[in-house]
Amino acid sequence: MNPVIDKTTGKPFPIRLCNSFNNYTDFHNGTYMVWPGEENYCRELVPMEKPDEYNMRTFLQNITFSKLLSLKLSFTFTTFHLNLAETHYGPTCFTVNATILYTNLKRSGQLQISLVTHNRERECTGRILSDAVKEEEEAVIRKNLALDSFVIIFCVASFLLCVRSFVLAVKLLWEVEGNLKKKLGYSDRMQFFNLWYILIMVNDIFTISAASVKIQLGTRAISSSSENYNACSILLGLGGLMAWIGCLRYLEFFRGYGVLILTLKSAFPNVLRFMICAFVMYLGFLFCGWLVLGPYHLKFRELYTTSESLYSLINGDDMFVTFTATMTEDQAVWLFSRVYLYTFISLYIFCVLSLFISVFTDTYETLKNHFKEGFPKTDLHRFLEQAVDDNDDLRDISSCCKRCKCKCKDQSDEPTEQQTRV
Repeated sequence: MNPVIDKTTGKPFPIRLCNSFNNYTDFHNGTYMVWPGEENYCRELVPMEKPDEYNMRTFLQNITFSKLLSLKLSFTFTTFHLNLAETHYGPTCFTVNATILYTNLKRSGQLQISLVTHNRERECTGRILSDAVKEEEEAVIRKNLALDSFVIIFCVASFLLCVRSFVLAVKLLWEVEGNLKKKLGYSDRMQFFNLWYILIMVNDIFTISAASVKIQLGTRAISSSSENYNACSILLGLGGLMAWIGCLRYLEFFRGYGVLILTLKSAFPNVLRFMICAFVMYLGFLFCGWLVLGPYHLKFRELYTTSESLYSLINGDDMFVTFTATMTEDQAVWLFSRVYLYTFISLYIFCVLSLFISVFTDTYETLKNHFKEGFPKTDLHRFLEQAVDDNDDLRDISSCCKRCKCKCKDQSDEPTEQQTRV
């Protein structure tokens, strides 16, 4: 880790320390005067120029901590990444902008500390001291490029085939509705479309995008920044998730697994309605806990932390700490926190989750009865049965005609009585 040198001055970039505070005066008789604005003061620290004369403690003594709202320390340095197991890639150099922030905006007695870094790739000048390693680097780049290109071509072909299947399904739907001379219901219309193809198409889009970004990162066409690597990893992760979920479609060919997957598909509309109702009630508990317990409980201090705390309580996590972390001497607030937590936990664990499971159980039992007694017939099923019956009638007529022709032919081949006499 080295400091970044400013090209104009030839000196390293200084460390910047900024503090913000509000200017107020507190009187001993209980009255005060507050300046409504916020003042900022920044100073550049250059300990590398005169390290013996620099003393951080002396500088901090000039800060009035009773007025302090935030303290931000910013500095820049350079570093590099070298994979020792695969040295043929060569090092990747980065410029890192780091910021350490001390926050005291709420004056709650708890100082929040956060570290934020932004990485940016920079050009590196150098060479690998081995011809064999350089050739290996080029071979690895070509191999990865060929593999990623094959993945892109394969996914593009898969995407086009899925689109073709959807187009043919739409044409078939229009033809069936034209023969029936009426519009089919939603469930019947969805029978023409394979929803697994939608999952495959989404998977192809994620995989193609990830492979494209990976090619650009491997060839250094784009910077090897953390943002680009994060984008590539997210796309690859989503593509892998969709691919493994898509493997479930092959389990539908087995009766035991097919019932389970069909249960998930059939119960999805009811589960979605149930989750909407449960989510509305969840929002009520969310805002109530945030407004009442926020000043007295660390987990309810922010809206998103309140949501995370309630969600963990639904799964039975960290209950004792949530109960004991209420910091207040007000008996009303303490009693409210107990009633609030007991009500939420009891309602969602014993009622909501049980009803959620019962939705799947009811759907599973209904499907089992359908498998035994038969599924209810819809307009599409009746149309298909009629088409099959008409096809059977045509086959019977065709076979009858064939038999009649054979019989007529046999009779024509037999000699008549006059021909016999002759």
